[in-house]
Amino acid sequence: MALAMNREESMNIGELEQAIQQWASAVERIAKGWDNIEEYTHDLQYREDLEEALSCYSSREIVPEPLLRRIATADDSFREATVASRLCVWHCGPQFRHYPNGHVELLLEPYDQETYWYYYRWQPDCPYSWREHDGISYQREIYGLDFENMSVSELEDAVRRVVARWHEKLQGE
Repeated sequence: MALAMNREESMNIGELEQAIQQWASAVERIAKGWDNIEEYTHDLQYREDLEEALSCYSSREIVPEPLLRRIATADDSFREATVASRLCVWHCGPQFRHYPNGHVELLLEPYDQETYWYYYRWQPDCPYSWREHDGISYQREIYGLDFENMSVSELEDAVRRVVARWHEKLQGE
């Protein structure tokens, strides 16, 4: 279960230890190999929860050295079990949402690669196409959408065409 808190909340040592244990357990699952994208992203969110827990705890007290070592050990294990990529785990699917009324919402939210380093690492046995792209080239290659060189209105029109092709394909099956 993910931790639910906001930055103003304080955290006790037991809650911080729980966040560390959840991340360490997630790393053990990740090291076993690819399951699916939903499970993988769920496990990675434990690292983001841990980062928030650290922020809440360290705003009031110094994090004890043994806990910092446990975090470093889990992070090192995660790095050993994964490979770096230009593709953020949150950018491996369509980066737009299409509504029945024709409205299109673009969703390519950047995650700072330094801050969210764990979102830019993939298990070596996951689908190759996911871990060898960046969000821009993936959208260009898979959907024909060029987030770098198209205006928002051009992108929205292109997304509508992609969605229309999907609907046609589904109705033809």
